[in-house]
Amino acid sequence: SVSVPLLSPSAQTQMSAPNNNNHHSNIGESLANSTLTKDDSKIASHFAALNQYQKDAVQMAMHRSLSLIWGPPGTGKTHALAMLAIKHLQAGRKVLLVSNSNAAVDVAMQAICERLVDTSYYDDYRLLRMRANGRALEQQYPKVARVNHFCRDNNASSQQNSGDKKTRKARLTYAEVLENARLIAITCYSGTTNESIQKWGYDVVIVDEASTASLPHLYAIARHAKLAITLVGDFIQLPPIGKGKSPITIKWLQRSIFDQLHLSTVKSAL
Repeated sequence: SVSVPLLSPSAQTQMSAPNNNNHHSNIGESLANSTLTKDDSKIASHFAALNQYQKDAVQMAMHRSLSLIWGPPGTGKTHALAMLAIKHLQAGRKVLLVSNSNAAVDVAMQAICERLVDTSYYDDYRLLRMRANGRALEQQYPKVARVNHFCRDNNASSQQNSGDKKTRKARLTYAEVLENARLIAITCYSGTTNESIQKWGYDVVIVDEASTASLPHLYAIARHAKLAITLVGDFIQLPPIGKGKSPITIKWLQRSIFDQLHLSTVKSAL
């Protein structure tokens, strides 16, 4: 089933309990059984800072294999997204975070880093922003970017000297860095074309600004999710941009996932 948490304070939302007949319903079981860490109290305080609508959205998405979080601009979608990603990390899941543009990926990643900067997730290089070099995020959260530089440099070395023993070691280390990361953030396009990203399985995929992503990109990204995928966005904002007027172009490149799921109006979402 598809859940559509609404983040608008004026919205009348009703959150249903997880469907016990769904074989995915256990993915959001209580985190009370997970091993407590020194980071839990910090995460709990950030979760407590959310408003009730954001908390409901996060809790609903934790219990669904497919969920959509919708809200107009300014209703706190990014805050909810960040806490959802963090809750999945806390539950021991590997997360792939994507969006249609680098700017959007950075905004979402910054919201996550702000909440985890003093935790082991950040200190132990568990957060990876692919292709962050030269961006503001790199200056503000250098550990995320340093891992990125390490991967980039070793990957370049591997391509230039494929037969060298040192290169083979670097290539192995590159793989280890990706394996060590518990959250990897990248654009939709790179997520579907980067071979290194595609080698790893992800428990959860979170897509920000989902209304702007083309359906082929979304479907290609969705196949990485073992347990759950959450789409965050606003169907009132711009749809995907695709050139051409042919029926196939309109169907696949100019329609959003909200159109595909028949949730492209406020009435249909309620």
